[in-house]
Amino acid sequence: MAHDIAMENTADIAIMDPFYMTPTVVQNEQAFLAKYIKDFLVLNKDKKCFAIPYFREFKYCTLLLFHPYHSHVSYLDSGLDPDKDFTDLKSTLDKALSGFIAEVGIDKIRHEKKVKGCYVCNHITKFPCLKQSAHDNGMEAWFAILQMRSIVRSQNDLLLPSSLQRMFVNMADTTDENMTYYVVYHGRVPGVYEDWEDCRRQVHRFSGNSYKGYTTLEEAEARYANFRAGQRREMWRTPFIVMMLAATASIVYYVIVV
Repeated sequence: MAHDIAMENTADIAIMDPFYMTPTVVQNEQAFLAKYIKDFLVLNKDKKCFAIPYFREFKYCTLLLFHPYHSHVSYLDSGLDPDKDFTDLKSTLDKALSGFIAEVGIDKIRHEKKVKGCYVCNHITKFPCLKQSAHDNGMEAWFAILQMRSIVRSQNDLLLPSSLQRMFVNMADTTDENMTYYVVYHGRVPGVYEDWEDCRRQVHRFSGNSYKGYTTLEEAEARYANFRAGQRREMWRTPFIVMMLAATASIVYYVIVV
């Protein structure tokens, strides 16, 4: 992830370095990885949500949203990998949660879950997010991360179950300083688009298409408003020019003939 996240706008979210988040480490170094995650949770214990990308075979990506104070983990997955198995990963996260509770104290945990006397997470692997098309294979990591924004939109439109809506309210304040807003000047539906895929759909195979990216929504909207204003002026100017040409032609004809 090459984007620089504005830390002051992510007061409740911590993004963990996913260097060790691979199946090989999960299967062979479970104790090490559990401690690595636990230490990160304790170091950022003032945070409420931990975003952890998990890469399988460096081809598929699942974005984990870990809420240790609620003993809850959501798996944002595009659904392309039919052979995924999160058994070892679940065990690792359960151990990390147990270590975290031992450090901060059980009184800080708002929701706890125990199995055979051990603290465990509530793992939500069937998450109600958009599924990626098989034709877009190779972009799964980017797709999974985009679901964070889809969740914010969904909770605002009440599309998520009520039990999950409040969990992502704070994510609405997350701002990517390098976010790009696209203005489609000539396309199927001209306008301002926040997602590259939406922009691409408007200009793909559209003759004479034109678009441009801007770093702020305000600039993009201002540019598009100026473009539309120019179009309206052009619409009024063209008939006027035609009328002037017609009048000139009439005068010339009158002078020549008369």
